[in-house]
Amino acid sequence: MGRAAKRCTIVVAKDLNGARPMPKVDDLSHCLAALVQDSTLIAVIELSLKSWLVSGLVPGVERRPLKKLEAEPAAVLRLLGR
Repeated sequence: MGRAAKRCTIVVAKDLNGARPMPKVDDLSHCLAALVQDSTLIAVIELSLKSWLVSGLVPGVERRPLKKLEAEPAAVLRLLGR
Protein backbone atom coordinates (compact mmCIF):
# COMPACT_ATOMS: atom_id res chain seq x y z
CA MET A 1 0.00 0.00 0.00
CA GLY A 2 1.07 3.57 -0.54
CA ARG A 3 3.10 2.84 -3.65
CA ALA A 4 2.00 4.15 -7.02
CA ALA A 5 0.96 1.51 -9.50
CA LYS A 6 3.38 1.21 -12.38
CA ARG A 7 2.27 0.55 -15.95
CA CYS A 8 4.52 -1.13 -18.43
CA THR A 9 4.28 -2.81 -21.78
CA ILE A 10 5.89 -6.18 -22.35
CA VAL A 11 6.44 -7.22 -25.95
CA VAL A 12 7.51 -10.73 -26.94
CA ALA A 13 8.51 -11.47 -30.52
CA LYS A 14 8.37 -14.96 -32.00
CA ASP A 15 9.49 -16.27 -35.32
CA LEU A 16 7.48 -18.75 -37.45
CA ASN A 17 8.99 -21.74 -35.63
CA GLY A 18 7.71 -20.46 -32.27
CA ALA A 19 11.15 -19.77 -30.81
CA ARG A 20 11.97 -16.36 -29.42
CA PRO A 21 14.88 -14.63 -31.16
CA MET A 22 17.98 -13.95 -29.13
CA PRO A 23 17.95 -10.37 -27.81
CA LYS A 24 20.77 -8.15 -29.00
CA VAL A 25 22.61 -6.05 -26.45
CA ASP A 26 21.79 -2.35 -26.91
CA ASP A 27 19.70 -3.02 -30.04
CA LEU A 28 18.13 0.40 -30.58
CA SER A 29 17.09 -0.28 -34.17
CA HIS A 30 13.44 -0.68 -33.18
CA CYS A 31 11.16 0.07 -30.25
CA LEU A 32 9.81 -2.83 -28.22
CA ALA A 33 6.82 -0.89 -26.88
CA ALA A 34 3.76 -0.08 -28.95
CA LEU A 35 3.17 3.62 -29.67
CA VAL A 36 -0.33 4.80 -28.78
CA GLN A 37 -0.54 8.04 -30.77
CA ASP A 38 -3.85 9.15 -29.23
CA SER A 39 -2.28 9.48 -25.78
CA THR A 40 1.43 10.13 -26.41
CA LEU A 41 3.11 13.53 -26.59
CA ILE A 42 5.95 13.37 -29.12
CA ALA A 43 8.56 16.14 -28.94
CA VAL A 44 11.43 16.68 -31.38
CA ILE A 45 14.18 19.07 -30.30
CA GLU A 46 16.81 20.48 -32.65
CA LEU A 47 19.75 21.65 -30.56
CA SER A 48 22.32 24.35 -31.25
CA LEU A 49 24.55 26.34 -28.93
CA LYS A 50 22.37 29.48 -28.88
CA SER A 51 18.81 28.27 -29.41
CA TRP A 52 16.69 25.15 -29.54
CA LEU A 53 13.81 24.48 -31.92
CA VAL A 54 11.03 22.37 -30.39
CA SER A 55 8.29 20.74 -32.43
CA GLY A 56 5.73 18.24 -31.37
CA LEU A 57 2.76 16.03 -32.05
CA VAL A 58 0.11 16.67 -29.42
CA PRO A 59 -2.83 14.27 -29.03
CA GLY A 60 -6.08 15.99 -30.04
CA VAL A 61 -4.37 18.96 -31.74
CA GLU A 62 -4.40 19.10 -35.55
CA ARG A 63 -1.62 21.64 -35.98
CA ARG A 64 2.02 20.84 -35.27
CA PRO A 65 3.34 23.50 -32.88
CA LEU A 66 6.86 24.84 -33.44
CA LYS A 67 8.66 26.99 -30.88
CA LYS A 68 12.14 28.56 -30.80
CA LEU A 69 13.64 28.70 -27.29
CA GLU A 70 16.87 29.77 -25.65
CA ALA A 71 19.26 26.88 -25.05
CA GLU A 72 18.23 25.91 -21.54
CA PRO A 73 16.61 22.68 -20.35
CA ALA A 74 14.23 24.43 -17.94
CA ALA A 75 12.59 26.28 -20.85
CA VAL A 76 11.89 22.98 -22.65
CA LEU A 77 10.41 21.47 -19.49
CA ARG A 78 8.14 24.51 -19.02
CA LEU A 79 6.99 24.29 -22.64
CA LEU A 80 6.25 20.55 -22.42
CA GLY A 81 4.45 21.06 -19.10
CA ARG A 82 2.02 23.50 -20.71
